[in-house]
Amino acid sequence: MKTIVIILLSLTVFACQQPYEEAPQVQVDLMRIPPPEPREPSLELIENKKGEARKLVKISYLEFETIDQQGTKKSIMKMVSTHRGYLAKDHEYKSNDRTSVDLEIRLPAAHLEQFMIELSHNVDKFDTKNISVNDVTEEYVDIEARLKAKREIEKTYSKLLSKALNVTEILNIEKELGTIRTDIESIEGRIRLLSNQVDYTTVNLRFYKKIVIPNSILSRIGNALKDGLDTLIWLCLAVIRYWPIVILSLLFLGIFKKIGLRKPL
Repeated sequence: MKTIVIILLSLTVFACQQPYEEAPQVQVDLMRIPPPEPREPSLELIENKKGEARKLVKISYLEFETIDQQGTKKSIMKMVSTHRGYLAKDHEYKSNDRTSVDLEIRLPAAHLEQFMIELSHNVDKFDTKNISVNDVTEEYVDIEARLKAKREIEKTYSKLLSKALNVTEILNIEKELGTIRTDIESIEGRIRLLSNQVDYTTVNLRFYKKIVIPNSILSRIGNALKDGLDTLIWLCLAVIRYWPIVILSLLFLGIFKKIGLRKPL
């Protein structure tokens, strides 16, 4: 047993006397490691940093032909009602070869795309289709900054008014306050207008129906007679309207004739 213990101790001492070998160190050249590729911030992140989305004013103009104007108008107004819009203008007129209807529609901006899709399903072909977008974000931010500055000035003048010592000071301060409040009302009106234009997009629609004009000789004769009658009526109305001038002209003409007859031969 003592022999086994002596052998184990000898092995332990031998192992401790062996030189310690450190693990090999790996050196890395940081200059050779390519830097991470820069990533451009998305539009969504940019908008979130600014606190709100951009202010966009959208105006659309569409023109197309239809064979049933009343039916087309009824269908369009139904879509407008579905998308919570309203009719701003309605104008119907007739030219030589067509009858046209002009509609100005205001729609919530979020409903514009779906409205266009539904309208396209009911129109075979658009003669004109134009959508313009105007970014008014910068103007909107500038106006809000101006409004904030004007309100601060209004507060300052209000404090001065409470500390005025005489009537002259009171009148001068009230005059300045009146000018500032007028400016504030004007700026607030502009903000409301821009907000309305951003929230509600404008869609200008024109749809028309062509008029078939017969090209026969009888129709030409009928049109010529109608035009002649219209001209005769216009002349009669002109004579009635300007009758004093007509009477005076006849009197002067009669006088000149009498003078001419009295001249010696």
